[in-house]
Amino acid sequence: MQKDSDMHKVAVFDFCETLADFQTANAFVDFVRQNVKSVEVRLVNTVYVVLSKLQVIRFLNFATSHKHSIGKNLKLLQLRGMSRETIEAMAQRFHEERIKPHLIEATVERMEQLKKDGYEVGLSSGGYGVYLKHFAQDYKLDFVQCSEIGFRNGRCTGRLAGADCMREEKVRRLTQRFGNGDNAVAFSDSLSDLPLLEWASQPVVVSRGKHQAWVEKYGFQEIIW
Repeated sequence: MQKDSDMHKVAVFDFCETLADFQTANAFVDFVRQNVKSVEVRLVNTVYVVLSKLQVIRFLNFATSHKHSIGKNLKLLQLRGMSRETIEAMAQRFHEERIKPHLIEATVERMEQLKKDGYEVGLSSGGYGVYLKHFAQDYKLDFVQCSEIGFRNGRCTGRLAGADCMREEKVRRLTQRFGNGDNAVAFSDSLSDLPLLEWASQPVVVSRGKHQAWVEKYGFQEIIW
């Protein structure tokens, strides 16, 4: 019989509001808009803001069960036509200026300890690979499964490349790589990540400032920071 100590151990972390204390995907687009001046980008952002205030995006996401990431794709339209080099440069700055000052110490410490304990540690996130790769390099993570910004001929398409790494898509990718999660620990802040948390044998919820009632319902562990 195989001992627990001999089994392959995996630790999976959501990123936004789990390792960083804010939602990073849309914030990255805003960061690029603020630093790359463009009339077209400002116009697309204005349309996005109006649709958001009218709750049109929320309704469309709900009506499609979030399958098409409508809000995210509309937000990404602001980057359409920008060169890969520009976006990569902005991603490096975003990591240094926005992400690094906003990491959650409690979960970063858990991540580092799990690495020392012999876990294969990585990210499963709806954040974008252009900046998450810098975090993964800094902390020497083993894998990154995330959403990707589309490019064609060196220019941003203004759309996601492939499926958005959210909800059941996270589990699909993790199962493909690691199987059924029998020896996995998963960290997330949100009930929307219930599929991820239920996939892992050791689910841990990361809560900002106070206990979340739904944690008790599912019998999960919890970190309150």
